[in-house]
Amino acid sequence: MSRALARADEGGRRREESKGGFEIRGASPAKLFGACADPTAEMWYLRGDTDFSPRRCRARLRARLKQSASCATHQIAPISRTCRGIRRLSCVRRLDRMLTRYIPRRRPRLPGVDYAGNGAYFVTFVTDRRANVLGSVCAGALSLSPLGQLVQDLIVSVPRHLPYVRVDTFVVMPNHVHGLFWIEKPSAADRVASLSVIVGSVKSAATREARIRGLLAPAAALWQPSFYDQVIRDEGHLERIRQYIVNNPAAWEKDRFYVVA
Repeated sequence: MSRALARADEGGRRREESKGGFEIRGASPAKLFGACADPTAEMWYLRGDTDFSPRRCRARLRARLKQSASCATHQIAPISRTCRGIRRLSCVRRLDRMLTRYIPRRRPRLPGVDYAGNGAYFVTFVTDRRANVLGSVCAGALSLSPLGQLVQDLIVSVPRHLPYVRVDTFVVMPNHVHGLFWIEKPSAADRVASLSVIVGSVKSAATREARIRGLLAPAAALWQPSFYDQVIRDEGHLERIRQYIVNNPAAWEKDRFYVVA
């Protein structure tokens, strides 16, 4: 074992400047974040920052990367101890994965809400890396790909498998899906699947069937983790959501999930 690796096993940390970038040997994931974000300072999130949300942390890390000329994405190549520099990963992608793993994740559902109770729920789930794999929109007209058609057929078939679920308005967009789902239990005492189970079933079925049909590579991901939701409060809220879903293709270029194909 080299001297550098031996010192790393003893708890030491070492950084070497090289060709405008730097190498990190024996660094813990948390130390790696600090070094990649700002090689000359301690980790920013250990200096009194109390906002540990993943979205906030990613935004601040990427801002630091853009501001620092010496930390350009193409110059940073964290070196794996096991591969000794042979395998190199993209810095931003590695930081994103490590932040997701090591920073506490906020619970995406509202506390105190029974997501298996009767009611209407507006959900949105997004493709991995917001890739436009489900279709395309041209002049406000939506055209689904074979993968998008598969997702649409699976959503329509949900009530056949879960009789207490009713699918209201929904739309399959190029890189996300909007849908209104109703949970209607026959009686209050009946135990039914929650909204998370329902959406998770649709997503997993789409991924599994896409791989079987050859529409998705075996190791590729189709969806981002989790989903967005809104609990429908009243009739006015319900109508606004319905109109939003119906008008979504026409407003595709103004959509928050819009990505140039």
